[in-house]
Amino acid sequence: MARTAAAVTAAAALAAGGLGTLSAGAATHPARAAHHTQAGPAATRTARMVKIRNRMGIGRMLVTAGSGKALYILPHASCTAGCLTVWPRLTLPRGKTIPTGASCLGAKPFGTHHRLQVTYHGHRLYTFVQDSGISVTGDGLEGFKAARVVHCAAPMTTSHRVTMVHPANRMGFGKILTAARHGVAGRALYVLPSGACTGSCLLVWPRLTLPMGKTIPTGASCLGTKRFGAHHRLQVTYHGKRLFLFDNDSGTSVNGDGVAGFAVAKVIRCH
Repeated sequence: MARTAAAVTAAAALAAGGLGTLSAGAATHPARAAHHTQAGPAATRTARMVKIRNRMGIGRMLVTAGSGKALYILPHASCTAGCLTVWPRLTLPRGKTIPTGASCLGAKPFGTHHRLQVTYHGHRLYTFVQDSGISVTGDGLEGFKAARVVHCAAPMTTSHRVTMVHPANRMGFGKILTAARHGVAGRALYVLPSGACTGSCLLVWPRLTLPMGKTIPTGASCLGTKRFGAHHRLQVTYHGKRLFLFDNDSGTSVNGDGVAGFAVAKVIRCH
């Protein structure tokens, strides 16, 4: 009865246009959906952005992962407009959301195209156009400081990270991802291998979204994020597929698998 009611509710959302962007041939069978999920890219949201080097007069500091240029922070102001021609941002490549290369890294959005700038201890990172080679000529200029390596205290280590999922066993499905946040803890999570969920679809299939100020979801391997909406919010992804809850689930139920093209997010090893 529960699965019948779920299918009726999902069908109503589809008729209302909530799934109007679903492409023809979207997966409707659990086995087919699982096949599409497994094909998703693994760990594609990370990018090595920095490395740690010793610089004379500075000590251990962050430099760019490629050319080794010195990196800087601006602790007490913001750099915009003409400032950015002298102090270019350290930006993540398009499609990447998790910077690596040192502890305490994060990302903050900027501009109208939802790009992400790399941060260190919550401060945005910049280079200096007058640097070359291993020089660190910008330290102390216009309020900028060299990004010296600072030990991550516990609160800072977790400043951009948040546990969003827990793997759990569900009868008939094996190990799946479940939500970890208060209010929805233990609820099954789903992916939509083909198409998009918008409009009234989201009333039935709510997004799994990061809290404001958080950029790195934890709790399982292969997690990432994708942006949505005008406010640059981040939705959690698994193997590159957005994660959703199902409104007709409760407790440990998994009623949404195979409904309207959605598939339960089964735990798959990261290649």
